[in-house]
Amino acid sequence: MVNPWYKPLGEAAGAITALFAVLGYMAWVVSRIINADRDIKELKHDLRGAEQKIVALDGKREDAARELAVLKNTTQNLENMMTETKDMMKQVLDAVTKSRR
Repeated sequence: MVNPWYKPLGEAAGAITALFAVLGYMAWVVSRIINADRDIKELKHDLRGAEQKIVALDGKREDAARELAVLKNTTQNLENMMTETKDMMKQVLDAVTKSRR
């Protein structure tokens, strides 16, 4: 004769096993949530650092644009001065040529 407690004990053991499986799965899900939260915090920190670098680079770009404008202006001034110098030298050369005749 089979002990009448075997069937209920087997069902209880199955239920307990299922309960532990569900608890294990829930613990895994919670650990994933905690890891995801930590990853999100790290990404936010990295994003803040990237934003600061972008602001710094934008400032450097503006500085470089100002320096480029100054260099262009200086170059134009030098070109004008060279043209004036050429004209003056031509006038001097013409005057010397006329004085020799």
